[in-house]
Amino acid sequence: MENSTHNQKVRDKFLSEHESLVQESNAPLEARDNCNQEATRRLFQEDGRSDFEHQVWRETEMLPEMIRLHQENYLKLNPQELRVLGKYETSFAEHIKYEQEVDDDGQTEQDLAKITRLIAPICSRHKLEGWAAEIYLQRDKTTHHKKANNQVQCLDKNNHPELGYAQLLKEAVITQGMHKQAINQAKDSANKAITRALKGKSETDLPIKIQERGTLDQYMITKLGKPVPNRNGNQLKFSPLDCMYQKIIIRTIG
Repeated sequence: MENSTHNQKVRDKFLSEHESLVQESNAPLEARDNCNQEATRRLFQEDGRSDFEHQVWRETEMLPEMIRLHQENYLKLNPQELRVLGKYETSFAEHIKYEQEVDDDGQTEQDLAKITRLIAPICSRHKLEGWAAEIYLQRDKTTHHKKANNQVQCLDKNNHPELGYAQLLKEAVITQGMHKQAINQAKDSANKAITRALKGKSETDLPIKIQERGTLDQYMITKLGKPVPNRNGNQLKFSPLDCMYQKIIIRTIG
């Protein structure tokens, strides 16, 4: 009972903090928490970035990245929570196995998950903002460095698996948590980016890079489904749902 109480407290604290970040990300700019603004501004200034770039980042990218980091940290510490928080899809057979198949000690995976003591993350808002800033600055710096040094996509020996549309969303897009509105917004944004990439393209253009600032730009379209008529029936187009995707491997020349 003591372990169960502890686990519920840890889980409730995580969910409360998560929901608070999601609500803030959907709130007007003037209602957001800017207590650590000077700390992240210094990181940008030390990297030679303008106050304008810093402000735009705080208003558009900081909170989604904080939400992703907050969730990733919790699930890395407590991988068994993937099922509890609905972040792990299983077939009916796997679900039955999880609940009913016992080990040598007569315990199911579900039983073991219940008795495993959850680890409470130690990551304050201040740390989350700092981590989000560091990730943005490093990613942006890497992107500019690659362009300056004539980098090209290396498409051979790519060991990343090909992904269907639903798998792509889970791996590259749906990282903002369980909040339904945030997930729907992420799906809508991803669908628009892929649709733009597909416009005017054919099999001869494969692989097709997806142009979007964020994690989706690390992926390419490797296979096209069967083209279907648009709403007016006078033009064929490819649906993101029917395509296959793969993470890009990049190699530097020179």
